[in-house]
Amino acid sequence: MKKQLLAFLTAASLCLAPVTACFVVPQGVIVSQAASLKLKTVTLQIHIGEDGTVKLKNKAGEKVTWSVPDEYSGIIRIKKSNKKKAVITGLTPGTAKVTAQVKGSVFICDVTVTGSSSGDSSESGEADDPTSSYTGITTAPAGATLVTSYDALPDDGEDDTEGFNQAIWDAAARSGVVYVPAGQYQISINGGVGIGMRSGVHLMMHDKAVLNVTGTDQDWYNVIYIANAENVSITGGRISGERSVHKGSDGEDGMGIGILDSTNVTITGMTISDNWGDGIYLGTTSALQGGCKNVTIDSCKISRNRRNNISIIHASDVTIKNCSISDAYGKQPQGGIIIEPNLENGKLPVCKNITIQNTTISCKQEATLDGNFYCFMTIHYPGDSSVKTCDNVTITGCKFNGSCFNGSGVNMSIKNSKISGIFYDARNARISGDTTIGKYEKVE
Repeated sequence: MKKQLLAFLTAASLCLAPVTACFVVPQGVIVSQAASLKLKTVTLQIHIGEDGTVKLKNKAGEKVTWSVPDEYSGIIRIKKSNKKKAVITGLTPGTAKVTAQVKGSVFICDVTVTGSSSGDSSESGEADDPTSSYTGITTAPAGATLVTSYDALPDDGEDDTEGFNQAIWDAAARSGVVYVPAGQYQISINGGVGIGMRSGVHLMMHDKAVLNVTGTDQDWYNVIYIANAENVSITGGRISGERSVHKGSDGEDGMGIGILDSTNVTITGMTISDNWGDGIYLGTTSALQGGCKNVTIDSCKISRNRRNNISIIHASDVTIKNCSISDAYGKQPQGGIIIEPNLENGKLPVCKNITIQNTTISCKQEATLDGNFYCFMTIHYPGDSSVKTCDNVTITGCKFNGSCFNGSGVNMSIKNSKISGIFYDARNARISGDTTIGKYEKVE
């Protein structure tokens, strides 16, 4: 990737006169060309290299002080420097300045950060993408809190967890919006939590921002944890889970996003893959809390999570739409969307008003009668028709590349959808419109 120098360094006749250069830096990479100048007896050759460095040919060996004014610290960063060079990185689109001071002379480089060069979020083996109105995020909104201002810096290989959490904490008291520029970030799990969301915060991630989860031996955790919160949104970006580098073989509860006892939560345009447990988990911390309410999952790609891609444990008024969900595998039940409440004080909570729209789900392999590999399933309790796990489930305009099982859902309707495999039905779902089913099988 190469960009032309838009302006060039000019020689200054006075030692105290600032010298200005301008160069374009794609996010994460700095590319330009060399320029030379003379100031009294100090000869400097400045070269902005393709490897992200600004180099000085400092024949006199004078001390050079590099700096980025505070107001630009969220746009560019000096990673390291000495009297010969500074390594700087573009963090997010915008304009900024970097200065080099030598014996009272100040050299000012105007920097324009454009585009993106890192954080490839391409996926393979996913279900077909449904039509969606989500258009992606590529720039920071005005007034947003930047994680880069908290030393959560992309592509440096350092742990960014603390910076994310501090930015979220501070944003809750200010604009409420946290922005994550493109690039690779390292997220570690501490006490079962990676990033903890707070009420009223909107975490906005560039579409090429990737949260890489560091391998852990904890078998219960949430990469992003939303608990006892309200009015929370997460938009864009990708969670790349740690299942391939997990330390140990036990457990199944390492979640990409855990939403517990929270209200008015929206997840939009995210890619969530390769977590030790579920991609997204909707549940509760105790029977006294009441679970989640009013949760929307829109235009997300969720795949290759070890247990389920989405688990609904205790939640009502849930909408899943315009999503591509595929290839959960590794730990039973290995499904697409599974409604499976846990006993709370000896009773099963009933998940109410679940809507699935315009969503494609594929499974890793053919479904089995012991409850594995279903595109959609409500848990079956053979011989006990009194058990219900959900009430009022509406499925519209969906494509299920595999089998489905309604074992305990009442008032379920399926309209204008396709189930390519077998639909096992224990609760008399209503099927209407242009719906096609590979095979319908009534079960007790």
